Amino acid sequence: MWDWLCGCGVERELRQLLAEPCPPQIIGINAYVTSERFLDERLELHPPHLHGGNGREAYVDIETVRVHGQLIDGFAGRLREAHARYRLPLAITEVHMGCTREEQMRWLHQAWQAALQARKEGVDVRAVTAWAAFGTVDWNSLLTLDTGHYEPGLWDIRSEPPRLTALGRLASALARGEAVGARHSPVLESPGWWQRDLRLSVVPHGQVTALPARGASLLILGGGALARAFARLCHMRGLPYEMLARPGSDLGAALRRYAPWAVIDTLCEERWQRDLRRHGSGARLLVVSCDDQDAAPEADALLVRTGALFGPWDHDHFVARGLTLLRQGREWAAADDQIVMPTYLPDLVQASLDLLIDGETGVWQLTNGEPLSWAAFASRAAAHAGLDASLVRGFTFGGLDRMDRAPVLDGRSGRGQGLLPSLADALTRYQLDHEPTPAPVPPLRGTPPRPAMERSTPVPTH
Repeated sequence: MWDWLCGCGVERELRQLLAEPCPPQIIGINAYVTSERFLDERLELHPPHLHGGNGREAYVDIETVRVHGQLIDGFAGRLREAHARYRLPLAITEVHMGCTREEQMRWLHQAWQAALQARKEGVDVRAVTAWAAFGTVDWNSLLTLDTGHYEPGLWDIRSEPPRLTALGRLASALARGEAVGARHSPVLESPGWWQRDLRLSVVPHGQVTALPARGASLLILGGGALARAFARLCHMRGLPYEMLARPGSDLGAALRRYAPWAVIDTLCEERWQRDLRRHGSGARLLVVSCDDQDAAPEADALLVRTGALFGPWDHDHFVARGLTLLRQGREWAAADDQIVMPTYLPDLVQASLDLLIDGETGVWQLTNGEPLSWAAFASRAAAHAGLDASLVRGFTFGGLDRMDRAPVLDGRSGRGQGLLPSLADALTRYQLDHEPTPAPVPPLRGTPPRPAMERSTPVPTH
């Protein structure tokens, strides 16, 4: 490359480095799960939106983890390469996973294990650094977008004072030299998404190696849309689970059979909570309530109160039914004197699972943070869908013979405010994520049924 570099005008700097070399005393390695790239000129194997090139050759530039059948070697491979090349002390100077809490923990734990194994093999590894301690903003786009997207780190700064996460407790335990594994956190036993089959997004290159999710299970009580959303996202997050649609007298037997590390109650019935206290053997309890009444679980349980749910995986909720009407050129009638707190179902479930893994307790309020009337909500949803918002017809709630009341929360109080993205962000993602299966046309009068009774599609296999 000498001639090319000199042609770029840096010959003087190169000769200075030759005359006065300054090798480093230690080399830091930053490895990310999507840093390793796979270049493929076989365009026919990839969807058109991935096609690209360098102006001379056409190829696809994709993350190796998304296409390569064999697992990436991550930190272990990079430590061995750097040691063989430089024979200098090494450090892993950034360990970061912009993902859900358990995946962040698995990535840090695997980095630590790779460093320990490398030291056993004679590699001089001096340090492992968890980055970033207080999280990152817009790092998901490498700062190319100014959206305020926040990813927690060892602490979550959306609380005052900053709240220590399970990732922070894991880093502390590792620093103290404690033995860390399933007894420290049940989520560590399962492999990361970069090791499971769902990592593959295109036709795989070579024989596929994938590790199954494993470890203690979660027990999900309920069979509605909320319960199915928890099941779907537990599957995506590598969190083994079991479901009981209507527990009844089977709850005690299920607790003894599955020995879950936590129970997620989407039905909010006190008698099942009593059974859990009697038979749960220390399992954590997460209660997600869509009602406007306070639940009162045991003191060491996590209670999440939320608002009017809408989600991408079913079509029997307020937004889906209303947008179906607008697409048919029909009016969408919605109450303009009843205030609700809209909540995007994936955001609610993801944040609830993070809080559960963090070991949080007490009452939390999770919504997409914006109180507004049903009619205003309908107008916002129509605008984000690119439909005619003038077809939204507001009416007075008292003018109807019968309507199902939706939960109304106080948007100014409660732990958890600001934990979910904005309503505008949620509505934008809904348009990208929803599954456009035709929905039955709802009656023109009335408000949506309680979100806990929504229908949903089955849990996917990947």
